[in-house]
Amino acid sequence: MKSLFLVAGATCVAGQYAAATLGNIGLTTVAGVEVYGDLGSNVDLPIGTNIVGPFEAGFSSMQDFILAGLGCETGKGYVAGGIDTNTAEQMVAKDCGVTLPRWEGNTFVSLIGTCGGHTRDYHFHEKFSCLYSQTGAHSTQVGQGYDGKFIYGMWEHTEEKEMPMLDACGGHWGPTPDSDEDTYHYHVQTGAPYTIGCYGPNPDNSLVTVEQCRALYPTCDGVLSTLETPTGSVQYDLYCPCFDANGSNTGVDIAPLPVFSTDAAKGPGGDSVVQNPSAGSSGSSASFGSFDKMGKDMGKDMGKDMGKDMGKDMGKDMGKDKKKIISCAVQRKLRTNHV
Repeated sequence: MKSLFLVAGATCVAGQYAAATLGNIGLTTVAGVEVYGDLGSNVDLPIGTNIVGPFEAGFSSMQDFILAGLGCETGKGYVAGGIDTNTAEQMVAKDCGVTLPRWEGNTFVSLIGTCGGHTRDYHFHEKFSCLYSQTGAHSTQVGQGYDGKFIYGMWEHTEEKEMPMLDACGGHWGPTPDSDEDTYHYHVQTGAPYTIGCYGPNPDNSLVTVEQCRALYPTCDGVLSTLETPTGSVQYDLYCPCFDANGSNTGVDIAPLPVFSTDAAKGPGGDSVVQNPSAGSSGSSASFGSFDKMGKDMGKDMGKDMGKDMGKDMGKDMGKDKKKIISCAVQRKLRTNHV
């Protein structure tokens, strides 16, 4: 079984580093509504709803009640952890002999809701479709990663149906609805990792390749599993969030992402390092506002490993100063916390 690690929610803007492979990677900055149809009442999704990485923790007999709702017989639909939500859903569909997702009258049957999240303790994995409009030019802001950089909807230009050219972290440089200047920002993606594969860019502001992304994660170890879906067998590197141009995360015959055939891959260049990208931004005033508790909890957790005084001080500082930037060195220490 692969060893997983969770990166605590903190910001590090001086170079790429790993995001949580199973856990929160950011928070939403706008509100929305999840529509469940006949399954029950709609759910209001407030600012600060958790955004998690692409992977599911797996399905076993403990999830039989969920799988039954998808149309599975008892003992069917079990899936290992470390598989992205869409692939996991297709594996369930294959094993249970059902179609997912599907509509049954006014009821949407899927592991993921129409807006892109699920569970009673609602969190987002993908889509974010109820958080931004499918009109206009560049998609508007939907969230913020724990590195302080913003996440936008899927379009570079909505009306022209132009998709952004992204690096392995899920980001690129360019203007946004919140800034006329080129800033590194993330976009929602139709395939895994859906939002953030890692926190970019590189220290020299260049974009992050699949190879560089893989080097950040011990779980991108090349130990492959064969997954069965309705369209055939798929080779998969469990808990590896670095996907190439073909949608593969195996690390075998890596297909370079299209952006790396352009000068845009170089980024702004030079030795400059992006400072706090939220400073002076016209983005949501709620940005960082939901990080109070996260900062205090992080400080508490870090105190166990790095000294009670340091944990207490960091918890206090992050609670009071919502724009405090945690050093990359601290982030790398945090990545040694395994679960």
